Amino acid sequence: MFGAGVGITGNFPPSFATQPPATNTTYPGFTLQISATSSGTTPITNQWQFNGTNLVDGIYNGALITGSTSNVLTIAGITTNNQGVYNLVLSNPVTSVASSNAVVTLLSTVAPPGPANLIGAWLNGVSTYDVACRLRIPEKLVRFFIGSGHNTVFKRVGGITL
Repeated sequence: MFGAGVGITGNFPPSFATQPPATNTTYPGFTLQISATSSGTTPITNQWQFNGTNLVDGIYNGALITGSTSNVLTIAGITTNNQGVYNLVLSNPVTSVASSNAVVTLLSTVAPPGPANLIGAWLNGVSTYDVACRLRIPEKLVRFFIGSGHNTVFKRVGGITL
């Protein structure tokens, strides 16, 4: 029986405090992050794999991979070639263990439906939309978003169709 202040010491294999999400979806050209957290005897090394192959930071299958040896994997500019099964392998002086599978699937590039006056929407590769719409408005100060919405222009318009 253990008394107060008595703890268990020793070397423990790595384990997952949180597993990576089983399902990961995004649009082509977007950035996706997959993460997991570990516990166990340190030092613990991390190695992300894609379909069983170790990843390295850099361009892979047309996307920029970063964090291949950390607990957060980032895939920037994701392409259909990056769809598949990802997992994280944890290693320490005791052993190595692999996470559950994180399946990456890309969604269609068709823009979601918008309001009735929306005449166009384009995915621009960053998680924002470029839009064009036709409105009939009374005279007032109107805020226009140019490009992906990062540049704002104010114009006074009145009684016209944009």
